[in-house]
Amino acid sequence: MTMPRQLFLRLSRPQIDAEALAAAREFLAAGIPPAARGRSGEGPFVALPDLDDAPHLATALGWHAPAALLQWDWLRDIGHSARGHRPVNALLFRAYLDAVGLDEPALALAAQYRALLSAAGVPVPDGAALAEEAFLVPCAALSLSCFPMEDFDAILGFSQAHCRQGSEWLDWLQRQLSRHGLPLGYVRRHRALLQRYAERLDEAAIGAGQGVAAGWALYEQAHRASAAALRAALAQPPERRAEAMLREKLPYAVGHHGAIMLEQRSLDEWLRAGDLPALRRALLDSPYVRADALDDSRLFKAAEFGGSMFGVFSAEDLALLRCWLRGDGAEPPALAETAPGRDRERPAAQRRRRPLLPVGGPSARELYHQLLNRAAYPDSLSVAAGYADKVLAWTRLAAPLQRGLRRRFPYSPGAFKQRVDAIHRREVERYRPLRGRPKLPREMYLWGIGQMAPAILADGCWLEHAAGNEPMADGVRRRLLRTFADEAGAGCIEWNHPNVYRRLLESLDMSFAPIDSQAFIQDSRLSDSAFVIPAYLLAVGQWPECFFPELLGLNLAIELSGLGATYMHLVDALRYHGIDPTIVQLHLSIDNLACGHAALAREAVELYLERMRSLGGEVVMQPAWERVWNGYLSLSTASLPFALSGLRRYGRWKIGEKARGLCHALRPS
Repeated sequence: MTMPRQLFLRLSRPQIDAEALAAAREFLAAGIPPAARGRSGEGPFVALPDLDDAPHLATALGWHAPAALLQWDWLRDIGHSARGHRPVNALLFRAYLDAVGLDEPALALAAQYRALLSAAGVPVPDGAALAEEAFLVPCAALSLSCFPMEDFDAILGFSQAHCRQGSEWLDWLQRQLSRHGLPLGYVRRHRALLQRYAERLDEAAIGAGQGVAAGWALYEQAHRASAAALRAALAQPPERRAEAMLREKLPYAVGHHGAIMLEQRSLDEWLRAGDLPALRRALLDSPYVRADALDDSRLFKAAEFGGSMFGVFSAEDLALLRCWLRGDGAEPPALAETAPGRDRERPAAQRRRRPLLPVGGPSARELYHQLLNRAAYPDSLSVAAGYADKVLAWTRLAAPLQRGLRRRFPYSPGAFKQRVDAIHRREVERYRPLRGRPKLPREMYLWGIGQMAPAILADGCWLEHAAGNEPMADGVRRRLLRTFADEAGAGCIEWNHPNVYRRLLESLDMSFAPIDSQAFIQDSRLSDSAFVIPAYLLAVGQWPECFFPELLGLNLAIELSGLGATYMHLVDALRYHGIDPTIVQLHLSIDNLACGHAALAREAVELYLERMRSLGGEVVMQPAWERVWNGYLSLSTASLPFALSGLRRYGRWKIGEKARGLCHALRPS
């Protein structure tokens, strides 16, 4: 089985492949090793000791960082296209949005915990520095997140357990932070979320399946095992941990300290010998260490900015070094603001691309079904990459044929804004209010409404996995999550776009099976072309890292397409025929270019390309822009089969109209 640390690194990415799915399923099937679970019924946090010294507190804060920075990410895919319209999914999705701080980014749990680490002078720990047990809780959470449909009841139980038992950890943490005079913002924010959702999740769990109990048990076992390992780590004296830290650094220090003499031996000789107790005594007897004022010692001054050892020791390392020299482990470190670094996105051209797969494989109908049920069809993920690559390849091939506002152009912020504004202005100016009858009969609109069901009942699917970790800390992904949240109703089932469409279908006496069912793709009323667009959107959405520039362009095209004459004419025609135009009006308003989804899509492109420019200048930014624009154009490529299907349908109707007119003219009077 994959070790927890390695599994955490694989699952914390927004892009999950078949191997990662298999590893997550294996982790859940194996469960927490019985030896690590502790006694049944024992609370997961209550046995943690109070911490009197800062190094121990730093250990505890670092230990909890992987879980705390994930926020409530076991819910990140709970708004799944096939199930996000259900009330309980909406409730859990709202809890996730509150945890990540969608409406109040400063209150995101990850932001609050990073602020706590900074105030405590504790850097965000490198994964390699933590024990495997520190990753049990985040691995349990992320593994569940991979199966939002299959393990839904377990996710509900895990969430319920968190709201009911998570307060024990917060009680303990609050005591420790108060003892050390550290801010309580993270504790208060997290406690407020637990209190907000505890009773609501209890109600949601009534009548749910047996998986709820399994999810609760997984939560308890993972936390209990993690807490037991943390207790063992905290029981280790600071001096022992200091020696372990020093032994890890010794091989890299030899050769740099030959001029420093301790008891007539060079420091390099002391380091080679590795006798740390003797080295400690020698340092205390030397002019390099002042036992009564360690921070004023030459040794510690050398670790400050400009010193010969600056960057060698972290704040936690220096705290351990003080304890080691004093021999009592009692002195807390001087707390310093240390802003933890964040990984920066690599240029688009440097990221690994999925290979272009050969033509073939499942039809668009089949791929649509498989991607909505990806856990049951893990091989569909590689097929999806090939499907998306094929659409994008056709788009690149046709790019030289584009004319007018669809032609490619060198990117600059001003040129891009002008182009988007021009596209929007052209579409708005094309609108003319309806006078008389629409050109198409009611039956054509009914046909179109039915054919759009596969796409609109999965509205937002291209952004389903795009948010990644800590989306509020990334201006691009924050905008993508905001858009997806609105498509899914942001926790309100009445606002969920697929539910708005379901109400339209019901008003027209149309009904379809659930979109993730075989019955849906086998519905003879739906043409093959009706699945091409949503299959492409789902395919791109499975690979948000590989296709990130294209995803941004595709998102811009989708949001702009909801504005202007096309939708305005459609509203007029639907009203004329007595059909509820709410779903169309909704997109006209929410996709607006002033502050709506189209504006967010444009801003996301601008921020992303500015980031690419900062990483490598024009030579990095312009290729990324070409991929963005290709993604923008790809919506038309994927839409072509549906457009041709509509033309054929219209042609058959026109022929029928002429035939009926001819029969009427030839009818005997």
